[in-house]
Amino acid sequence: MTNQFVFVRNSLVALAISTSLFGNVAWSQATAPNLTSSPEILARQPDGETSSTSLIGIKVVNDAGDVVGDVNYLLVNATGQITTVVVGVGGFLGVGEKNVAFRFVPGNITSDKGDRTLKLSVTKDQLQAAAKFEWREAPMEVKVEDSVRSAADKVKAAAKSLSDKASDAMKKN
Repeated sequence: MTNQFVFVRNSLVALAISTSLFGNVAWSQATAPNLTSSPEILARQPDGETSSTSLIGIKVVNDAGDVVGDVNYLLVNATGQITTVVVGVGGFLGVGEKNVAFRFVPGNITSDKGDRTLKLSVTKDQLQAAAKFEWREAPMEVKVEDSVRSAADKVKAAAKSLSDKASDAMKKN
């Protein structure tokens, strides 16, 4: 091999190595998001977007058109997209209600004369038989509701105990 050939070969190998090492760094810098840039400021709500809070409380209807619950919570993933709808079923005015969760399908929300509803292909019996939704990170209002419910149960038990004692005392007299 001639010195010139060895020099050219070594130069090409060095170029290939440096391109693979530093080219990846440059490419990753060119495609990395600019985390220091300012967010876009919007002067008005974009068309086709709605506030997530406007979906809380909407009625949930089944295929037969029966109201089977209402939307209590919306869960979002790390990118902010709604992924899960938590529906309150059963009970009366929130008392005795349980939460059942479903995967969110955007096309299932309909609007008729301004009234939004969430349509689910589920029967009332299926909802009653469904397991209560278990929170990994319960919202504050769920924690408060659970505390109030627990305190109310303790008050009921104490009232029953006092009533039983009073009844027993009256029987003795």
